[in-house]
Amino acid sequence: MVPLPYNQIKNPMNSQEFIKNQIDKLVAQFPTIQVRYEYDGDHIIEILPAFMLDEDEAFQDAITDLYSKYENGEREDILLVTEDDIIRIENVTYQKSGSQFVQPVHSAIH
Repeated sequence: MVPLPYNQIKNPMNSQEFIKNQIDKLVAQFPTIQVRYEYDGDHIIEILPAFMLDEDEAFQDAITDLYSKYENGEREDILLVTEDDIIRIENVTYQKSGSQFVQPVHSAIH
């Protein structure tokens, strides 16, 4: 059975609840990640470690699945970012870390 996009369910949750629910599922499926989320009219989702977005095919498939479920009639975008992107999360709305997530150590020299 293919799950319906959140806006096609009889009692749809709002888009922020939907995103938080999807974050919980991502972290459960990929326990080595941390996800931070901010809603500012759009959904900004920061993924750590950054290589997951480029190098992990299973993670990329999960993100594609999230986008396909998100078909939102409103004009809200989902922006995926990492710690090195120009767009940054300023006010964390929600954060979830997997049980195997290890905070990256940053060099003092930039």
